Amino acid sequence: MSRRIDLKELRRFIAERGDNDVFLLSDGGAAPCVLPVLFESAPELSGVRQIIVAPGDDYKSLETASEIWKQLIEGGATRKSLLINIGGGMITDLGGFAAALFKRGMRCVNIPTTLLAMADASTGGKTGVNFVGLKNEIGVFSEPECVVIEPRFLKTLPYSEYLSGYAEMIKTGLIGDKTLYNALLDADNVAGYRGELDSLIMRCIAFKEEVTSLDPHEKGLRKILNYGHTAGHAFESLQMKRNSPVAHGIAVAWGLVTETILSHLLAGFDSMNLYPLASFIKEHYPSFPFRCKDYEELIALMQHDKKNRHTSEINFTLLRQIGEPETDCIVSADEIRSALDITLDLLV
Repeated sequence: MSRRIDLKELRRFIAERGDNDVFLLSDGGAAPCVLPVLFESAPELSGVRQIIVAPGDDYKSLETASEIWKQLIEGGATRKSLLINIGGGMITDLGGFAAALFKRGMRCVNIPTTLLAMADASTGGKTGVNFVGLKNEIGVFSEPECVVIEPRFLKTLPYSEYLSGYAEMIKTGLIGDKTLYNALLDADNVAGYRGELDSLIMRCIAFKEEVTSLDPHEKGLRKILNYGHTAGHAFESLQMKRNSPVAHGIAVAWGLVTETILSHLLAGFDSMNLYPLASFIKEHYPSFPFRCKDYEELIALMQHDKKNRHTSEINFTLLRQIGEPETDCIVSADEIRSALDITLDLLV
């Protein structure tokens, strides 16, 4: 498991190897806001070679990874070099993937700058790129050497990105911690980043670290972290196909509602806990852009989910109650259609 460090420790980490052997990866969307904050705290990083890629999930691709590898080669990188990935989940996924494959594995450090990346994407060692319109279809498990958590970066976030990460935190509360979950449904907390949220963020990170340390390659327990994602990835992929991409966490928020409905229908989850979640998502998140005519395409996308043993069986993590997830639940297409019907009723 990768260790958590602060910026002071990172500076010592870099000084030990010299900035000629360090590369910094970011994207053109985050770089103008985030890099000045980073360089103010760690000025030695301003001198390392920068690799800037185009922003957006459309560019989390093999083509972009190839460009990163090309620039690493041009910069004289070796297996002993260090790639620092600074940005949101797109960058930590893409940079971790590029580092894991370059010369059969170079070292990397993640500096997540979004709530989504801090609470979820930057820890646990999942890396990957999108392929033929499918989310994270090509990837590898590869832990970063360490992760730098610096909450001040959250002050640079647009509210839509804050909401995206907040959905992953709600997921963590649903699968693991009722007290955390109830705190996250407090409207004051979703209003925007404030310092008092730091403790909630750290609780989410600690929960994921505990789960992934026990099951690093998703053989069993780690599957609980996929709650909301079978449906969420399908919603996200549908929007990508429509050339109207939506932030990952926004799609996960919708997915949480659909999968909590399935939990009620199939696993006995109490509807009294379903309706507050649906009301919260409807009030705070963008409206749900799908209709009945989209059901078959959504089901087809779910059939490509990486958790499935066969494309004919769609695998979900469901909840018996808050804090009691159940993995490897096979759900039929008819049951998914019923859940999508109720999702529309609750969110539209």
